Amino acid sequence: MKISKLILVITSTTFLFACNDSSEQKETQLDEGLIPANVVVDPTSLDSSNVLSPDEMPSIDFVDSFHDFGTVTAGEVVEHEFVFKNNGGIPLIISQTIASCGCTIPEKPTDPILPGEEGKIKVAYNSAGKEGLEEKTITVLSNAAESRKVLKIKTIVNPK
Repeated sequence: MKISKLILVITSTTFLFACNDSSEQKETQLDEGLIPANVVVDPTSLDSSNVLSPDEMPSIDFVDSFHDFGTVTAGEVVEHEFVFKNNGGIPLIISQTIASCGCTIPEKPTDPILPGEEGKIKVAYNSAGKEGLEEKTITVLSNAAESRKVLKIKTIVNPK
């Protein structure tokens, strides 16, 4: 009986520590809006020869960051492309686009945007099951000097 209790304690302890791995911590950090471990938080810890000047950093400059679809009928899917330019000195990489609602689907470029080049973020909004004024946001994360940009869409949805 004592041996089975000992085995139970060892198994439980092992399971407890196995479930507390770093991936759970990473999820919690991301859910809480904390910065992932591979991002430099303290720039003073970097060797100054590795730091880019603000002019050398990529930039993401949108032609417009707001689009009004006007009035649509419930069930319609409408799309818009947000155009931007990299006015920085190195390639711009868009790592993630996050919509505020599942009815809004952003599509980011997969390739880096070279200095001086333009790119587009395509946004599709599905009005199915919606009614009235709808306002949604799309957060764009990138390696630009201003790493987080927010795009906004708006529409009025009329019932069928």
